[in-house]
Amino acid sequence: MTENTAPEAPESRPSPPSAPPSVATITLGQQIAGGLLIFNAIFVLLSAGLIPADPKLGPMFAPARSIMPAIIDVLIGASLLSKKPKYVTWAILRVVLGTVLFTALSITKDPMMAASQVMIGGSLLLLLLGDPGRPRLVAGGAMFFVYALLNIAGLSATALGINPLGPVIQMAIGDIEPGTVSVVTGNASHYRVKTPSSRWYLRTEKAAKKNNALSDRWLTRPDLDAHVLIIAEREPGKQLSVDLLADAVVENAKRVSVDFEVVSRESMKSNPKKGRIIHTRSTVDNLALENLNGVIAVYEHGYQIIAFAPRVSFPKVEAELRSIIESFELPTDVKPGLPDDAEPGTVSTVTGQIQSYVLTAPDGNWYLRKEAVAKKDNPLSDRWITRPELDAHIMVIAELVEGADLDPDHYANAVADALQANSGATILSREPVTSDPKHGRILYATATVNGLPIAYSYGCFARGEQAFQVVAFAHQDQYPDVKEAFRKAIETFQLPPPRKPRK
Repeated sequence: MTENTAPEAPESRPSPPSAPPSVATITLGQQIAGGLLIFNAIFVLLSAGLIPADPKLGPMFAPARSIMPAIIDVLIGASLLSKKPKYVTWAILRVVLGTVLFTALSITKDPMMAASQVMIGGSLLLLLLGDPGRPRLVAGGAMFFVYALLNIAGLSATALGINPLGPVIQMAIGDIEPGTVSVVTGNASHYRVKTPSSRWYLRTEKAAKKNNALSDRWLTRPDLDAHVLIIAEREPGKQLSVDLLADAVVENAKRVSVDFEVVSRESMKSNPKKGRIIHTRSTVDNLALENLNGVIAVYEHGYQIIAFAPRVSFPKVEAELRSIIESFELPTDVKPGLPDDAEPGTVSTVTGQIQSYVLTAPDGNWYLRKEAVAKKDNPLSDRWITRPELDAHIMVIAELVEGADLDPDHYANAVADALQANSGATILSREPVTSDPKHGRILYATATVNGLPIAYSYGCFARGEQAFQVVAFAHQDQYPDVKEAFRKAIETFQLPPPRKPRK
């Protein structure tokens, strides 16, 4: 048997070395995202220190709430810059959760903030997800740049009172009409205001009504966050008092603000009789504001011209705000309505009821008050005419003292004493009625009635048993405009025929 020889074993060869385990790497986009996270964290911390919290956004947006997220962003950003890949997932999770949460909380209360959250979240995700090519790098960087620019502009507006991007932002969100305005005419009535520079815009009606349902026109200078809001009111047939309206404006401002302070209250230079300017400081929604509240009241019409800006920018725009208020022009195409207490149609002369004297109206703008209303206001009144748009009045009181022989000087003395005793009036002067110096005297007096300063031209007539008071009065501010009309009415007053002596 042939010996079998085992085949030789093949020569062993060394196996090729195995490939090393894969090592995760950080992409360029993720490193850029890390740097942007750090930049945003610094910006957030700076904003938290300079910008007060907006209470309408809730406690989640309070400044203290920004500190911990900012610290987390710095840690994650530094890890990405240090090329630690395990933090990429944390970065993505943080961006997604932050974008969803803060967008949801702010979208109904502050759409601009919601848009800002979407912008920064989108820019970071473009850089963090996968290995972004050049288009994504450019898009992500551009989105973050726009986000940063808008927020820096907002920070500048808060800290310095200047936002050069204000007009662009307001135009983009549809808050203002395109183009600046120089003259604005009212909607409710055709009043006019003029702007002193080419930096003023008219807010859209929708945006204005959203912020204040009573607004008729709303001007804004976005670069300084300055505003002029006009409210127009009308009460047909009513005489509005400018001082009472100004008081109401102050009380309303107190109710909606804290730290309220009236700095000054003065008459408008362009309309000192009918207009007031009230300078105030207050805090509204945690924002320190400074206001110039223009108030104008004429017959049937009241206007509020509310000019305001953040306290930090107010000094830069105060002169312009005053200029707009002082430029206010009353409408000229509105015919005054007739008050409820007046008879229809103007009167030229009226004859007395108790005695047959004749009262002549000074011009063609006077109305006879209804007897029941006149008696209610003064039971002694016999006839009462009024000029509603000036709140001017002429009332006749007729007296009969049987058996007397009344003297005009003694009668005027008695009237003066009664005025001083009943209303604390100050008698300024006395003179004869030039058309009837034998029977008539005119007293000029002032008094405060129901809190209002009133000026009087008081005609006093006496003859035999007959005596008459022709009481002409108006607000002290309005009195100079009607003083001559009052004098004319008194001078043309006709006594009735003398009473026949009793048998």
